[in-house]
Amino acid sequence: MGLLVDRFNEMMDQIYDQDQKLRKSQNVLEERIKERTRELETAKDAAEAASRSKSAFLASMSHELRTPLNSIAGFTELLARQTTGPLTPKQERFIRNIQMSSEHLLVLINDILDLTKIEGGNTSLNGSNIDLKPAVEEVLTAVRPLMEMKKLLFQSEIEAGLTVWADRVRLKQIIFNLLSNAQKFTPEGGRVWIAAKPEEAAVRLTVGDTGIGIRTEDQRAIFQAFQQLGETTSGTKESAGLGLSIAKQLVELHGGRLSVESAIGKGSRFSFTMPRDRPAGIAQQEENVPPPSQ
Repeated sequence: MGLLVDRFNEMMDQIYDQDQKLRKSQNVLEERIKERTRELETAKDAAEAASRSKSAFLASMSHELRTPLNSIAGFTELLARQTTGPLTPKQERFIRNIQMSSEHLLVLINDILDLTKIEGGNTSLNGSNIDLKPAVEEVLTAVRPLMEMKKLLFQSEIEAGLTVWADRVRLKQIIFNLLSNAQKFTPEGGRVWIAAKPEEAAVRLTVGDTGIGIRTEDQRAIFQAFQQLGETTSGTKESAGLGLSIAKQLVELHGGRLSVESAIGKGSRFSFTMPRDRPAGIAQQEENVPPPSQ
């Protein structure tokens, strides 16, 4: 009987020791988890602070840059009109180059301002029911000359009377960015098109081209800001890589989704959805939205 009692006590001591070791290990693990959580929270706070600082810096610098740029553009326009006297052909060529560079720089600055507003949650939607066909035609007034220069065939497959709920200015900005991107990466003589197909609660718009295409492994990265994955058909990089990032975030503000299907040498198709009626989760904003960068 005494042996059984001794054996039982020995087993209880072992169980107690194991329990203590387990509690000690659990306490160590909990402390490590707490420490790691604190580190992650500190890193998250630092990243958010850095992002806010970056956005504030970009917004401030963009405003500061736009002021002298407007002066350059204004005085260049006066020179182009020859208000101070006739220009030689060489001087006219120089003036045109200054104007083109100024316009390009202004687009980049406006894109940066747009991006900082969107990322900072400062972009509101002034939504209404919009007839798609005339809205697309308005965008084409800016894009068509670029396509004609490259002898691109453009086709619009949007039926009359098809409507969506959207911020008109932002919708046009999305379409402009996608069509502009398509013409940049489509060789001379190629084809660009836009089509719209009604779905149950939305309309799916697709901008397609017969351009150089995008590698599968690069298709996610193209929607990130400042990403340039290749040269245009002119052999240059003509933007800061903001157009697709801005378009994606504006689509998502409307409750939609932007996606891409592409293959090298077979062109690309960018599709996005716009609601047919105002989504329940999106409040109507009364304030005016700044114009797009085109």
